[in-house]
Amino acid sequence: MGCDIHCYIEYKSPNTEGWSDFGGRVNPGRNYDLFGKLAGVRRSEVTPVVEPRGLPEDISYAASSDAWIYVSSTGSGEGCCTQEQAERWVGWGARYRDPEKMFISNPDWHTHSWLTTDEYAAAIEGSSEPEYAAILAAMRSFEENGFQARIVFWFDN
Repeated sequence: MGCDIHCYIEYKSPNTEGWSDFGGRVNPGRNYDLFGKLAGVRRSEVTPVVEPRGLPEDISYAASSDAWIYVSSTGSGEGCCTQEQAERWVGWGARYRDPEKMFISNPDWHTHSWLTTDEYAAAIEGSSEPEYAAILAAMRSFEENGFQARIVFWFDN
C-alpha cells in the first residue's frame, strides 16, 4: 500500500495571532526519500531533520478541518463519524482533540508534524523534485514579505 503526504503551507502576519493557509491542501507527490527526511516515514534508516512534532495547537482552519473528524450523533456527512466509530478508532490509535470528544483524528493518518522554512529547506536539500521546491519558494516568498511561514503535514497509509 502506498503512502501519501498531506501538506498545508501556512503563513502568519506579524500583526495577527492566527495562521492562515495558502492554497489549501497540497500533494507534492510520493517521494519516500523526502518522507524520511521530513519525518522518518518510509525510510527508517534516514534521520528526519526534526523529529515529528504533532499538529501545532494554532493550526490554520483549513488544515484543522482536514486533520480532525467531527463526532456527531448521526455521523452523516463528509468529515463526520459517530461516537461508536470514534471509540473503535481510539482502539486503532486515533485520539480525541478535546476533552468533550467532539473531534477525533483520522485513524488512517499518522506522523503529523510541521517545519519552519529553514527546516523544510534542509529536508529537501539536494532534491530535484520541482513540486517540493515550489512549496519552499512559496514559504520564502511569505517570509520575504514580512510574514512567518511553516508547512504542516501528515501521512496516510
